[in-house]
Amino acid sequence: NISDDEILEMLNIPGILAKEAADQIENLEFLDRNYDRLGELNKKTLKAIEVAVKGSDMAEESKAAVGTIIKGCVEEETAKLYIYGYLTDYRADGLAYYYRDKNYAKMSNQVKILKDNFYIVYDDPEFYNLLESMEYENYYNEIGDLLEELDTVVLSEPNALIDIYSSDLDELVAAIEKIMDSPREFDSADRKLTLSATVSADEISQPIQYVKGDATGDGYVTMSDVLLIRKSIAGIVDLTPEQFKRADITGDGYVTISDVLKVRKIIAGID
Repeated sequence: NISDDEILEMLNIPGILAKEAADQIENLEFLDRNYDRLGELNKKTLKAIEVAVKGSDMAEESKAAVGTIIKGCVEEETAKLYIYGYLTDYRADGLAYYYRDKNYAKMSNQVKILKDNFYIVYDDPEFYNLLESMEYENYYNEIGDLLEELDTVVLSEPNALIDIYSSDLDELVAAIEKIMDSPREFDSADRKLTLSATVSADEISQPIQYVKGDATGDGYVTMSDVLLIRKSIAGIVDLTPEQFKRADITGDGYVTISDVLKVRKIIAGID
């Protein structure tokens, strides 16, 4: 038997994912406001600053920080900051790019390296004088403004329920974004709600070879199956007869929250 609390937990998952996605997009937009500024901080500019810094009276820590930025944050092929390239791809592919292949971790790491090392350089009293002597004084304000912006950015990880390696990631993100403006939160008053996805009996009358829980048909029972079943329950996708047969673990002729919980237990090795 499934408790009311378990049902409510499952019903609230889409809303939780939508709220988290909205927060992630907001922080990415804060970062994206600095797209042009980050583009100007290319390898040529940073190398010129590094050369000048080495022969200056700036602290050794500051000199090392500039070197760290060049070595750790500049892509050799494009001579641009890695974060600039990541933002370019984010602009093209949206939140799915941020989730995919742990790009969120790459972006977060780059923000941290830039922020930590630019603060060291920016706080050095000799830095402005150096830039002024190079006729680069405009970069002093640009870096200061950039640091203020980076202080407001918090790039969080995707929810653990999201399979960042799934081939259906784009569709999942699209579904999350669809409800992002008005995510529903269920409470105990909704405990009698029944969500199901059905197909007619004649559609599933033919014998099908299948693995229970493997809704995607890839031979494995994973979070991708959980996500597909959830989307069918929410009415986002229609299961094929074969997918329905695989997803209906309880064998009651319906695909419901009970089947989702069964799949999760299989993944966890409980069932």
